[in-house]
Amino acid sequence: MVGKKSKEVSILEEVEELGCWDAEALSHAQESYGDSWKKRGGVGAFMMLARKWDRIENQTKKHNYDIFEAILSNPSNEGIIDDIWDLRRYLFLVEAEIRREFVCGFTPEAPQDAPEASQQSPGVTPLQPTVEGNYGSVAEEDFPNNNPYAE
Repeated sequence: MVGKKSKEVSILEEVEELGCWDAEALSHAQESYGDSWKKRGGVGAFMMLARKWDRIENQTKKHNYDIFEAILSNPSNEGIIDDIWDLRRYLFLVEAEIRREFVCGFTPEAPQDAPEASQQSPGVTPLQPTVEGNYGSVAEEDFPNNNPYAE
């Protein structure tokens, strides 16, 4: 049965709880699947994310893209919520992997008004590959129409 939950718990407390559940679910998945999510490198990891998003988009399309309505139309653990869980966990894996493997120069836990965040120049995307093939900061103005692949 679906019903409204008490608003006593803040959204941030819910997010924290979800993070704990995700860590536990990822730990169990690691035992079964290992690092299969990144077996085909960054392109494969992106395609995995894209497939999950495509499933979510397909299921919400039937509800005029109202994701809350789509979730409530099938509130079982096998519905769209399962794809949302998977996507969120895969996003955690992608970010954790890049943080482990590369010095990226970003600290996502810093609020926008923190000194570290304000020292970064506007228009910088920290994880774009540089000309040398390393990952580093690349200014948006280096790319016409915000497209690094434009000729």
